[in-house]
Amino acid sequence: MIEEDPPDLVLLDVQMPGMDGYEVCQRIRANPRFRLLPVVMITARSHTEDRVKALERGADDFMTKPFERAELVARVRSSLRLKSLYNTLNSAEQVIFALAAAVEAKDSLTERHTRRVAESARHIGERLGLPDTALDALYRGGIVHDIGKIGVSEAILLKCGPLDTGETERMQEHPEIGANIIAPLHTG
Repeated sequence: MIEEDPPDLVLLDVQMPGMDGYEVCQRIRANPRFRLLPVVMITARSHTEDRVKALERGADDFMTKPFERAELVARVRSSLRLKSLYNTLNSAEQVIFALAAAVEAKDSLTERHTRRVAESARHIGERLGLPDTALDALYRGGIVHDIGKIGVSEAILLKCGPLDTGETERMQEHPEIGANIIAPLHTG
């Protein structure tokens, strides 16, 4: 159902017939499309290990039955506010990726360079056994690693032959330019 019509938030009971809420939550989190989908687990269980298990499986919040309606509404509103913020950040990230593609399009000699760097970074991370969140960060970093070249003139980027000292210095500024471009994406 989530694949067909993605919700804004999931309220998930732990005890369900067939698949329990922990497994459902884990399956939701396994899909990159839903990594930021808020999941609130609800259960009659009140042990610390139940809350820990829910959070480890990817739940954003945990409520114990019986609960007050006002508290549930407040938690849902809070989760939806966070989702709205995440959506804004995702939109900003897409703009940054579009800029990275525009930079790459300026130079036909480096066609697919950013994608190759991103895939190589992810592959190295996989070989090191890094978690999925780190692999995603490596991939995104590979995509945007040359974005600062948007601030370097095409005369330098496309120059045939070696760069002079001034051109080299300007080219070496592209990481700092890129850092300034993506600074709004920094989330702490």
